[in-house]
Amino acid sequence: MYNSMLECNSTTVRKVLQADVKMHPRAAKCWTAQMLDGFHGLHRCDDFVSAVRNGVPIKLQDFTDNLRLRIRDVWGTANDVGSRSSVSLYEAFFGIPFDKDVRAPVWLPHYMSQDHSKHVMCNVSRFRLRAHTLLVDRAIWSHGAGSPICDQCDLHEVQDEAHVLFKCTCPEICQLRRKYSTLFLQTAHLSSATSCVQFVNKPMMYNFLSQANYKLSRFVSELMDLCEAGLGQPQTDQPTFLAEGP
Repeated sequence: MYNSMLECNSTTVRKVLQADVKMHPRAAKCWTAQMLDGFHGLHRCDDFVSAVRNGVPIKLQDFTDNLRLRIRDVWGTANDVGSRSSVSLYEAFFGIPFDKDVRAPVWLPHYMSQDHSKHVMCNVSRFRLRAHTLLVDRAIWSHGAGSPICDQCDLHEVQDEAHVLFKCTCPEICQLRRKYSTLFLQTAHLSSATSCVQFVNKPMMYNFLSQANYKLSRFVSELMDLCEAGLGQPQTDQPTFLAEGP
């Protein structure tokens, strides 16, 4: 929009832009001030700010490259934040490695290109974005008022993503694993007696959740439904800020 206003045939539009640029030091809510604030965090922030102040067009390819680099910087801090932060968990369980070329296309998650119902897509998205109702996060959101220990089995373990995917001995969840047993063939060895896994680590979680098999989304969705039913609180009762984390 900025470049378009600079190159506009209308003298009035160009004068309005020039006036707005001159006004931004003393008007924090003007359009130019808000645009300059948006440059913060970009590798070439100073260059873009200087271009606007001097009325010079911004090269869109350079600006796009810088936006992509800023997004990469967010994922680069994943290991520096808390173990239950949305960024660190998403990077560990679902993160697709970036191409060395900043201009290379970013690939969408497999489930977004598969034919699933709206309900399945919603459940999978909630699971990936940590907007679910597993007890580990309910305890965080309630500031310790609730227990994070799984109430569906007797393992006395925290009910987190790894627990419900692989370890919980709840009969309904074990039956669900048996129903989708082919998903576990390459990443985990299910116990023939309990359909559970005793040891789970982040690489196992990542390999399991990175499968392109369309059945994975069905499994995750049905698992979410079981957890919702077990917790006894419908999805619609959950606050809308859950995905943000603590």
